[in-house]
Amino acid sequence: IEPIQSTSHHVWTEHLVKGLLRKGHYVHSISIHETKVKGKLAQNLTYAVFDLQTNEEAEDYNPVEWEQYSVLYTAYFTYQWGIHACDTMTNTKAAKELLEMIKTIEFDVIVQDIGLTQCFYGSVSYTHL
Repeated sequence: IEPIQSTSHHVWTEHLVKGLLRKGHYVHSISIHETKVKGKLAQNLTYAVFDLQTNEEAEDYNPVEWEQYSVLYTAYFTYQWGIHACDTMTNTKAAKELLEMIKTIEFDVIVQDIGLTQCFYGSVSYTHL
């Protein structure tokens, strides 16, 4: 699960997916971009893309300002960002499909890029880990 709206985060996810496929694993990937795998390697791959085209950018997006935040406020700010990200992500078609999928399909491992999108933690209970 790659919920971060950053191509750089998608790149490492795609490399992980390809590595797992090379070892013969079945992989379902959800990311902000299409998982581009071709040929025989793609036989064990299913994927979905978070549809975030309607996601609006915050008017107060200012990373320079963030540098001035205290440690405690940074923790609070980051936690609030995670809640907002969950609200956005769980309303996508890809997330809704995943929530249905985990009811009937057992995954051996679920890899999530960062722990800020706590809304996806519930998917682990269905994997019998």
